[in-house]
Amino acid sequence: MPHVLVTGTAGFVGMHLALHLAEQGYTVTGLDAITPFFTPLKFERLKAQGFNPDDVLYNKLLVSNIYANLSFIQLDLTDYHNLEKFIQQNRFDVLVHLAAQTGVRYSVENPQIYVQNNILSTINLFECCRQYSSIAHILYASSSSVYGAAKSHEAFTETIDTNKPLSVYAATKKSTELLAHVYAHIYRIAFTGMRFFTVYGPYTRPDMAAYLFAKAIMEERSIKVFNYGHQDRDFTYIADTVQAITALLNLPMPKQTALHRVVNIGNEHPIQLLQFIECLQNNIGKKAILEFLPSQPGDVNHTFANTTQLYQLTGFKPSTTLAEGVQHLVAWCKQYPHL
Repeated sequence: MPHVLVTGTAGFVGMHLALHLAEQGYTVTGLDAITPFFTPLKFERLKAQGFNPDDVLYNKLLVSNIYANLSFIQLDLTDYHNLEKFIQQNRFDVLVHLAAQTGVRYSVENPQIYVQNNILSTINLFECCRQYSSIAHILYASSSSVYGAAKSHEAFTETIDTNKPLSVYAATKKSTELLAHVYAHIYRIAFTGMRFFTVYGPYTRPDMAAYLFAKAIMEERSIKVFNYGHQDRDFTYIADTVQAITALLNLPMPKQTALHRVVNIGNEHPIQLLQFIECLQNNIGKKAILEFLPSQPGDVNHTFANTTQLYQLTGFKPSTTLAEGVQHLVAWCKQYPHL
């Protein structure tokens, strides 16, 4: 089994991926800066992987008490000196780069944080891999937000123009794709970009609509429904997302003639926001209090993944229904109300 380096393993997708790969027998090293955003939740994610947050020290490698093949190190990708030393001292076969500053609305208010944590950190990582690593395949997280306000209500294919992002967050994700393209072209490193579509499930970020809505309904508080509810999302359950990443990780590398590819990872079934709220209501057993508001800067009203390429490459197609996914999400929210 290859040795996989996963960045962002105190994050939502990173935590689930690290656990899944370790269960499958891969040797996994997780890396995260543990920035002061949602820190209690990040510690819970580390605990779920078998790490004691009290033992987390900068540049100290921890071994999971659940899986001997899973380790973790706290390291900031913007710290080039220590990142360079870490990559030089270790050997990895595959990199899955998931670390990022997430969130559309926060990026509108704090653009510099996104440039530092999404662009500077990525170029540091790519450069260290180019100079000091034997890594031949890099998978990285992009986002459905790169599609911007696509006018078509047809499913978004990977060939659609993505040069008009609507938020700083989306622009940084587009920048990551461009950097990957350049590194693939000049340095002959294989890259697979993964455009995630509204991933949800247990241990999700507390600023995501899925969690915000569920918690508000449980506490009988009002829900802010932007664009007066006239929007839909291609909600994709976390287990499907992790299986898709694993399937892409196991593929032969892109051909020498085209070393960079981008792949949609979505459910291919956009759900109206009000329908999603109704599903939450049914699982929680309480009625939502809705506060309808206009759209916010940076918001996209419609996402819809065409996953034909994912299926053609891997034979995998996400299949978790909204009812199943929401049931698992609500159960977790009830278990961890303090987060």
